[in-house]
Amino acid sequence: MFINELHQGGIRAIVDYDNTVFDNMVLPENIELADVVDHILFKYGDTPLFAPDPEVIKFYIGKWSARRLPLWERYMEVSNAEYNPIENYDRYESGTDTTELQISADNASTYQPDSKSIRTPNLHMHGNIGVTTAAAMQKEILDLLPRFDIIDFIADDFKAEFCLLVY
Repeated sequence: MFINELHQGGIRAIVDYDNTVFDNMVLPENIELADVVDHILFKYGDTPLFAPDPEVIKFYIGKWSARRLPLWERYMEVSNAEYNPIENYDRYESGTDTTELQISADNASTYQPDSKSIRTPNLHMHGNIGVTTAAAMQKEILDLLPRFDIIDFIADDFKAEFCLLVY
């Protein structure tokens, strides 16, 4: 590869020159590095880079990904959260409930309860409080689903950090 191609190309040219450029990248659990790299190359492989130097890019990919890891993990947590798209009300409550059976023996001169039970009920109230329709809420979640692609999110994050957006 000619040095001119390396400096005018994007991340694809850098990877062709040095296939270890992404080796320092830190990712959330269960996300495969090869999948992320392939997607970055697919979407932004030929986009010019701010520093088209393999050593510089490799160093900063490690630093950038370590800094962004908490955000990516939070993104995955939110996108994987248990969610019912037709409910917009969800509340948990707990309290103490005491039951006392008030039977004393015939020959007792003072009150002696027969039994006493204490329980802690947990109440879960949920549903649609009627602010919007279930169909509208389902449409909103369907509109959001494509945004929950963590690999695409990371690729876009790479573009914002490393690519020169000049057209």
